[in-house]
Amino acid sequence: MSVRKQLVSGVLLAGGESRRFGSPKAFHLFNEKPFYSYSYDALTPICHEIIIISHPAHQGLYEQNEFTVLVDDEKFRGKGPLAGIFTAMTHGSGDWFVVAPCDTPFITTDIYLSLLDVIDDANEYDVYIPDVVGKRQPLTAIYHKRCLPFIQKQLEKGVYKVGALFDNVNVKYITIRQSEAFRNMNTLEDIRKTTE
Repeated sequence: MSVRKQLVSGVLLAGGESRRFGSPKAFHLFNEKPFYSYSYDALTPICHEIIIISHPAHQGLYEQNEFTVLVDDEKFRGKGPLAGIFTAMTHGSGDWFVVAPCDTPFITTDIYLSLLDVIDDANEYDVYIPDVVGKRQPLTAIYHKRCLPFIQKQLEKGVYKVGALFDNVNVKYITIRQSEAFRNMNTLEDIRKTTE
């Protein structure tokens, strides 16, 4: 890991509505563990803090644990994952923000290490994004805090698509071949397919 742990904050995105899933997805048990805990466990070895961005209705469900749980900044609440990244950056103390969705139970620390290891002292890139079999994964990526003013400007303009940010910052795409690690669970049918 080329970046010191003290400079790395984790962002666990769990603020969605879970409409397709039918219940709060972050808390669905998968092999006897809630979904969010897989991402949390992947982030823990590399981050000095982890911020969970929660849906307001689900925030209290984390209270029995010692987590930093926030809801999106009120100005941008309900505006998608970019709002969650913005909120984490305005509260987190790191220089780098490692982002993880709450519905990828096969994600591992090694995936994030492979991104962190590419960062060098020249620090010329603002975002490191996995490219997995030609599919880019901006919600399992690493963002530098200097992206914050660009994210804020974009949100204020009402542009909520994460990909639109990449026109304004320097992005490096990292080829990763472990596609299973990025498999996300949008529906109960997705879970059923993993057990077949």
